[in-house]
Amino acid sequence: MPENETETGTVVFVSQNDVETRLEAFKEALRVEYEARITSERRRMEEEIEDRVAERRRQVEKQVVLLRREIASEKARRLCVRKRFLLQELRDRVAFWGEELLNAVEEKIAARLKEEDAFGSGISSLERLVAEALFVAGTPCVVCVPPGTAERLSSRPEIVEVREEIDDPWGGCTVYTASDKRIFVENTLQTRWRRCRAEVGRELDRFLIPFFEEVDRISRELRLS
Repeated sequence: MPENETETGTVVFVSQNDVETRLEAFKEALRVEYEARITSERRRMEEEIEDRVAERRRQVEKQVVLLRREIASEKARRLCVRKRFLLQELRDRVAFWGEELLNAVEEKIAARLKEEDAFGSGISSLERLVAEALFVAGTPCVVCVPPGTAERLSSRPEIVEVREEIDDPWGGCTVYTASDKRIFVENTLQTRWRRCRAEVGRELDRFLIPFFEEVDRISRELRLS
């Protein structure tokens, strides 16, 4: 039987069962302490991992927010550029359409004038244009008309001389004072048409301004700007 000496020096005999019981109790205490330490360390590591994951998630979320902002900003910039391009393209197309329209009108005018000249009805037109120019000049002048048309003019006291010097297929006249050309009036049909065409173009622009403003307003409402 094993012996166990106390602090007083007394020898106490311990049975084998007591030794085994105490050994088991010691082992159990070690196991419990080990498991407690393992549990505590596992909990600490899990909390640390959770903190790191949470921090990383916050960083990723911040990066995602920044990336979305950059994408939204770039998208908005591209849409703005696209909108300006489309508006300019629309303006160019409308301007081209206006030019085509005016060119078509000009062709019809030229054809009509050629037809009138062929049937001799252009005589009265030339007479009116000369009369208008002389009225504006307010003094006797030299009258210049296209070749082959001088004989169509009636004799007028305000006409000092008639010269066939105008190279204008549409017809018309220019008048000026014979001595110094101080007074000069151009009254050809092409000149009048150019003035009319410019005015029509300006009117067309003014007419389309509200349309383009409305397109721009709608694009802003659709968040395209």
